[in-house]
Amino acid sequence: MYTSRKFPILLEIGLVDVDGEARLVFWVESDPKRPAIRERLLQLADEGALGSEWRRQVPGWQGLSVSRRATTVEGYEATVSWFMDRLEELDGAGVLRLVAELGETAGLPPEAGDGQQK
Repeated sequence: MYTSRKFPILLEIGLVDVDGEARLVFWVESDPKRPAIRERLLQLADEGALGSEWRRQVPGWQGLSVSRRATTVEGYEATVSWFMDRLEELDGAGVLRLVAELGETAGLPPEAGDGQQK
């Protein structure tokens, strides 16, 4: 399991069960014990004009989240497109840059984003 000490901010994407309903989710999580990171994340979301579908949250790990009922997305290509569109929104707001910068300052090697635990 990844720890907040190693990853003060991270992206989680996938398909999850939320109250018995399958949902596509995209979460930007940050360590709640590091409020400056959360403040910057939410500032970027607001300045980058992330829409109201992006839920902003102060307590807990999920600083930003967006989801969609899986039954409203038809097929593999539409699902991939939904996730790619969310990535583009985060990139346009500067959130992906923040995630990358904090990964570097945490001393993570460039290959740390390959999904393997180091």
